[in-house]
Formats: sequence, structure tokens, C-alpha cells
Amino acid sequence: MTVQPMKPILTQTLPKEEGWCYEIKYDGFRCTLTWDKKGIKLTSRNQTDLTPLFPEIIAYCNTLEEDIAPCLPLVLDGEIVVLTNKYQSHFEEVQRRGRLQNGKRIETAAQSRPAHFILFDVLICAQDQKDLPFMKRRDKLQEVSAMLHASTSVKPDVPFLLIEQSDQSEVMLRIADVYLAEGIVAKRIQSRYQPGKQRDWLKWKNWRCVSAFIQSYNQSNDYYRLAAYHIDSEPLEIGKCKHGLSDEEATTLKRVMTSKGHRKQDDIVIPPAISADIHCINTDVTSLREPSFAGLRPDKSPEECNWEQLEWDVRKMPPRDTFTNLDKQLIPEASITKQDLLCYLREIYPYMEPFLSGRQLTVIRYPDGIHEEQFFQKHLPDYAPEHLKKSSENVQQVDDYKDLLWFGNQGSLEYHVPFQTLASDFSSEIILDLDPPADSQFSLAVKAASYIKTICDKLGLASFLKTSGNKGLQVYIPLPEHTVTFAETATFNHILADTLVRYEPELFTIERLKKNREERLYIDYLQHAEGKTIIAPYSPRGNTEAGVATPVYWQELESLHSAKQFTMNSVIKRIREHGCPFASYAYMKSQQNLEGFYKILQGDK
Repeated sequence: MTVQPMKPILTQTLPKEEGWCYEIKYDGFRCTLTWDKKGIKLTSRNQTDLTPLFPEIIAYCNTLEEDIAPCLPLVLDGEIVVLTNKYQSHFEEVQRRGRLQNGKRIETAAQSRPAHFILFDVLICAQDQKDLPFMKRRDKLQEVSAMLHASTSVKPDVPFLLIEQSDQSEVMLRIADVYLAEGIVAKRIQSRYQPGKQRDWLKWKNWRCVSAFIQSYNQSNDYYRLAAYHIDSEPLEIGKCKHGLSDEEATTLKRVMTSKGHRKQDDIVIPPAISADIHCINTDVTSLREPSFAGLRPDKSPEECNWEQLEWDVRKMPPRDTFTNLDKQLIPEASITKQDLLCYLREIYPYMEPFLSGRQLTVIRYPDGIHEEQFFQKHLPDYAPEHLKKSSENVQQVDDYKDLLWFGNQGSLEYHVPFQTLASDFSSEIILDLDPPADSQFSLAVKAASYIKTICDKLGLASFLKTSGNKGLQVYIPLPEHTVTFAETATFNHILADTLVRYEPELFTIERLKKNREERLYIDYLQHAEGKTIIAPYSPRGNTEAGVATPVYWQELESLHSAKQFTMNSVIKRIREHGCPFASYAYMKSQQNLEGFYKILQGDK
């Protein structure tokens, strides 16, 4: 059963009139999933069989044979992606999977970095759906999604994600901006499904604009090699580009290259002299994704095309003059400048946002770096911009990445949040802070976390793990909002702490006085209380290693050797390669089963 996919046409502006809906555009392999009595097949838009490359999707579908039987034959349209967050995919990981040929390597990749199938449309569901209006097909897609146990939330062990939709372009534009998504697809709600490019579907790219200079031109394929000056002032190639120039610009550029350059095999090489603006869609500056010329820049010197500016522009940062002292060293031992901090905060915000939004923020400011004066700040200063002043009490809140960048510009390295939102007196989660007496005794925190994981599993409680970025580990137990009081969490934490001390009295203690702890790990069950705070996930720490409070997978626990092993210099790369361990946190929070929790409170063992 061969189905040619419907494809959107590139547009510079999204339609504003009524009759359209909007979805985030993902960067992956466009794919149809065909499911009939013969089996399940994944087919690319070029009719390549992708089935052997993504066994995790096929294996999951096989577990739902009875549930899905009434829908067969079934053809779904979508995109195979590897998610870094709910709205952003990492194309290089999908591409890497696409190159694998060895079955064992494919299985390993499927387990370590599973792919998702983003559900766009349903073309056949027992009968042909293609002639139905798009919104009718959307209704049917939601029915099928429910049978696949998929929704618009990332769920653990469910490789399907129903694409989110809005009838307001502004909603999706904000999501694309905040999450640095690839772009937006606009679909006419009355459109029928037709193969090939159709004007009823439009795609808008969330271009980043960076500057580079041209190194060479290949006459056989018309590609220009682009470069920028790296930190050591050496040119570093960042990609190749051939599209985007006007006929006049292309003719002029080729004439200059052939007259001023020198031949080196198939290339015409030229010293750094010609600068250009380049559109791309990724945040990894080492290899630009979908580069195209935005225009030649005779007014810009090659020296202005440098790594520092690239790192800034590729993240779609606000204008540089919005900020001050960008070259100030905040953590000299890790070579962290204020610009590095701001770029980190911009890119990490989507992962911090669920734990910052709607909560009162406390920051620790290091305006002149970690070796100079530092201080807590719990309320907004008078000179804070108006967009941050959301209450008469000057409560600090972060509701947008621009808010976070303002705090970063003030030298705020650490971001601490309470255990509840501003709208609730109930606890949003239980967090157990496992703080060893010294860095060298980090293994005590690992052992304590392992015990807590075992207890949570026996109680049927979903739990998550993160490093503190400083000395220890922290275990999160998400709670549905407005359900559990702080009195109940205090009792639970006390019981849990006492249980650990009974297990290993020589290793763990609840003794408040340091002099009486005797090198045991202190389990601070009293720290989890209304009004108290804890370091937010992915917040930097003000230590010489530039440690980050980093979510980790439970299967990584035994391999951890330090609370500071993940740093501002490594966390973004880690997320790209391994995903975010808290990706399903919101879903598990809404679905958390508290039966075991309440049994413990009632004294049941």
C-alpha cells in the first residue's frame, strides 16, 4: 500500500485569516506508518523502507494488535524524530540512526535513544479518510492516538506523540521562539489530503541568521564552503551553502572567486575577505543545518564573523547591547564568561521552565564572579524592568526566557525555587536532598538514592533523579497539584528517612548537629517544607567546576562519581545526545498514583 505524502510549500509569512490551524514543524524523517494484516511498515517520503531502522516503534505497535484491529488497514502520516524537548528534535541523531546497518547497533540505539513518531494525520482507518476535511481527519486521528495511548504529552515507553495544534498563529510562534523549534506548519482546516506540494499546507522556518566568510567555491557542485574565526583566531569550517543568492549576487560572487582565488583540486580557494549572512535552523554551530544565503555582507569584515558572535546568533539571542560586560569572567577556572552563562540560560530555558513558571524565585548573584561578593536575592530590585514586576510585593518570577536572561545579566548563577507554586499552598513534589559530608563520600548519596528508588517502586510512586551540582543527589517524587499538604509530605519524608537509617545506621543519619553525624550522610527531611527552596533542575552552581544541577536517568545512578560531573560546558551536549531524563515528568505528575503514599501515612507497611 503506497501513499505519497502531502507536502507544505515554504512561506515567509504565516496566513492570518480564519480557516487555518498551526502546528510545530519537527526536523526528522517524514514517514507514513502502514498497518494491515501483513504487518507494520514505515516508509519515507522517498519510498524508502525505514522499518528495520526503528524497531522500538514496531515492537510497541505489536503489543497493541488487539486494540488496533478495528482500525485496520491503518495508514498514519507523521515524522520520525529523536526529541531533545517536546517541541524540538535532534536531526543528527535520526540521521545517524538512518546510516546504521548492523542489527545489534540498531537495537542498542533504539534502547539508548528511542525515537518518536509524531502523529500528523490519518489517511486510512478501516476506510479511506483522505477526502475528509482536515479537521475531520484530526478528530479521527485523536481517536487512533487514544488507542495508541498517545497524547500531546511525552509519555514514558510510548513512542507516539500527537502533534499539538492551535488556531492562533501567535501561540505557535511563541512556542517556536521559546523552544527554538524548526518552524511552523499552517494547514487549511477544510483541506483534503492530496499528494505532493499543496498550497493548503504552508511551512514557515524559524531561521537563525549567522555571519560567516567564504573559504572556497566548488565549480562541480556550486557549493561554497563557509567558515568563522574560532577562539584561537583560526578559521573553522561551519558548513557548505549554495542556495539563497539572487542571480546577480551569484554571478558577481562567482566572478570574484574565479578572478581572486586560486585553484586547489576542484575548489577555488580565497583568503578571508567575503562575508555573508546565512540562514540555518539549528543551534549547533559546528555544522549548520539547512544553510542558505540570506545575503552578501560587503560591509562586514571577516573578523566580525567569529565564534563568539556565532554562539550568540545561532540561539536567536536578543541584541547584544541589551546586556552588559559580556566578556566578564564569572567562573574563571571553567572559562565561563557572562556571555557563556546567557547563552546557556537561553538554550536550557525550555528544560527549566516547568520548574520556574509560576513559582517565586530566589537567586544567588555573583556580579563580579564566584571569587567576589555573592548574595541571595528574593525580591526584585527597584531598577528591574516593568515586564518582571508582576506583583506589588516585587516577587521574583520567570515566565519567559527573556526574564531568565535579565537575571543572568545581573550575575545570577544559581536559581532556587520553593516546593509549591504561587497559586497553591500544597506541595508540587516531594524532594529528598541527599547531602554527603564531603565530595569524596558521594557514593553515600548513590547508595541512599538506590534505596529510595526501591522504596518508591514498591509503593508504586514514579520518581526522578538529579545531581545537586554541588555535593549530593536529589530524588523527586512528582505530585498532582492541589492534592498533598506539606504536613503529609513532612510525615512521609520522616518515615522514609527513618527507614534508611534503620537499613544502614552506620551510613545514614537524621542528626541535625554536624558534630554528631560521624561522617554519615545526612538525610534532611526537614528541608522539604512550605517556603523553603531547592536548586532548580538545570540551574548552574557557583563553584569552580561550573557544576549544574542535572537530571539523570536512574540507570545512570551506579556510574555517577560526582555531583559536579555535569557542567555548563557539557549539559547541552548531553541533552542532545541522551535527551532529558525529566521529559515525562509533567505526564507522570498528572498520573501519579498516591495509593502507596497514603498507606505509608496510615502506618501500613
